[in-house]
Amino acid sequence: MCAALDMFCFAALADTIKGTMYTDLTGKFPVRSYKNNQYVFVAYFYSLNAIIVRPMPNRTDASMVATFKDIIEELKSCGHQPQLNVMDNECFKAVQQYITSEKIDIQLVEPHDHRVNAAERAIQTFKHHFIAGLATVDIDFPIQLWDEFLPQAQMTLNMLRTSRQDNTKTAYEELKGPFDFNKTPLAPLGTKALIYDDPDSRTSWAPHGTYAYYVSPALQHYRCLLFFNPETRAFRTSGSYKLYPTHCKRPTTSQADQTLQAANELYKALKLTPAQEHQLSTQRKLQHIKALQDLTNIITNSTPPRVEPNKTPPLEPVTLPRVNVPSTSVNPTS
Repeated sequence: MCAALDMFCFAALADTIKGTMYTDLTGKFPVRSYKNNQYVFVAYFYSLNAIIVRPMPNRTDASMVATFKDIIEELKSCGHQPQLNVMDNECFKAVQQYITSEKIDIQLVEPHDHRVNAAERAIQTFKHHFIAGLATVDIDFPIQLWDEFLPQAQMTLNMLRTSRQDNTKTAYEELKGPFDFNKTPLAPLGTKALIYDDPDSRTSWAPHGTYAYYVSPALQHYRCLLFFNPETRAFRTSGSYKLYPTHCKRPTTSQADQTLQAANELYKALKLTPAQEHQLSTQRKLQHIKALQDLTNIITNSTPPRVEPNKTPPLEPVTLPRVNVPSTSVNPTS
């Protein structure tokens, strides 16, 4: 009881320390990626309510140190210096040495205690978000590219989370600043696409497009996406593409909406200017307005065409002659 109370008091104290970070590893992913990654390292920065993820090939000291270094350098570049790192008791000696060399305090959590380390809850949240993204990939998409999805998964997840420092901002905005969707478009992960081939990069009679799969946004390019070409097994950045989602359709304007829009535009286009209105008589103006309003009402309240009844007189029934069928019964007593 006392131990649980002490751990609860520590958790409350850790949350009040500015720059507290919780870290942990997920279980092994079912498929090894092309880059030999099998694990996902999850870091939860409490004050920003931000979740940061990185792929890892294994659980060795070198991989753990490299992942910690990558995350801490990213946080520093965003102006957030970790002060305390809460992690499980499986912390390796090399990891402890690196963290302390960065002037970050370490607090280990007792074994099998998932309540103190907030990274456990962050792992569940990230896994739910990541599984939802994997559910919309194309049926022919190579799942070995799952680690390429992590940058966009981290972005979209933090865009849905509110910062603890400023509830008017998202966790992503606290880390990277406002996100410009016009500059950096996003698409469903693993979507099949047709990317345009420039004349300088194709032969004279070659097709003008190549089929590929979308994996992540191209953050360093304007309005471009990053694709994977299964034929060459290489990545390619392109801004001229057409997406073909498998599980959802892109929103389009129906014919009824297009007709209404055309009627409204026609009404606005035929509206008379003040000088023209002065020249026409009042009766003429009313006729114009009434005609346009009637047109709009007819289109808006249009109903399926009424089927006219068949006016052809019915045919007289034909009486067939009666045919007497002889009896074929056999007398059983004969």
